[in-house]
Amino acid sequence: MTIIVGIVTKSSAVVASDGRISSGAVYEGEIQKSKSSVQSDEFDKTFSLKNGKLIGAISGTMRFQHKSTIEHIESLVQENSLIPYSLDELAKCICAGLKSGLLEVSNEEVLFRFRSIDLILIGPKSHFDLTYQMKSCRIKPNEASASIDYTIDTVDPVKDDHAHWQLFGDDNSQSMVNAFLKREVGLLTKRDEKTLRSISYKAIRHGIKYSTVSKSGDHQTCGGKVYVKNAT
Repeated sequence: MTIIVGIVTKSSAVVASDGRISSGAVYEGEIQKSKSSVQSDEFDKTFSLKNGKLIGAISGTMRFQHKSTIEHIESLVQENSLIPYSLDELAKCICAGLKSGLLEVSNEEVLFRFRSIDLILIGPKSHFDLTYQMKSCRIKPNEASASIDYTIDTVDPVKDDHAHWQLFGDDNSQSMVNAFLKREVGLLTKRDEKTLRSISYKAIRHGIKYSTVSKSGDHQTCGGKVYVKNAT
């Protein structure tokens, strides 16, 4: 588990994450044989592509098929360098590519029910409209149909230029961070890169503080270093 946040206005955007990654529990069939443990507290779940114009963060499955999920996303972005650029189409290409990859994973690597990815993606709408837009993507296993489904929601701040955010990760962390952002964003006199970076860092520290103990281990689900990236 983790805590990630994306914050976007018409002209500024940031993503942030904690740095904790766990090993995951070991199962034989449906029986848990060993608990999960913390592998690292310095695992960056944020990314920046297209010379900083496209930023994002992930939670859920962090690695499959011998590559990190972010490496898979990087490859998909390179393969789908759409001209003219469209954030809508790029988000669809990334989700479809991740879905295909997760379907090919063996149960020995990741059990089917755990093959899920939550993705925050922020960038200009297109070559012709440089205002920022945020895509919230959820890729989830559908055990009833033995398939993987995905949804893409859009946050478009162009109409009001307010700061909008998206959270994924530990449920309790999300609840506490959402309350924190509702309070703190309302106090901002500026909504530029500097203030968004500062508030996103504080939000992740808040999420770490209130994260729950892992259901499959003895550690807090969130922790470690805080990573923040802004769009350029």
